[in-house]
Amino acid sequence: MPTSARPHPSLNAMLLCDLTIREHGTGKMSLIGIFENISAARFPVVHRALTVYAKLADAEGEYGIRLELVRLGRQPHGGAGHRCAPASPIA
Repeated sequence: MPTSARPHPSLNAMLLCDLTIREHGTGKMSLIGIFENISAARFPVVHRALTVYAKLADAEGEYGIRLELVRLGRQPHGGAGHRCAPASPIA
């Protein structure tokens, strides 16, 4: 009996913001303080109030996700061992 492969999720949108709030009754998301730049005197830097909102399509089950912030055209900031923690599983 052939087994069907899980679909690969596709990313529809990704936004950086200060806070996300899920409304209990409707499940709607509110994104508070959306921004697009992280400024610092030097890197690597710890950004203490950062939420990443990602809207995925075709995601069934749980997936491990890793996010790396990089400066385009250069090496990733932080080097080995400086990675973001995995996000909560997607159900």
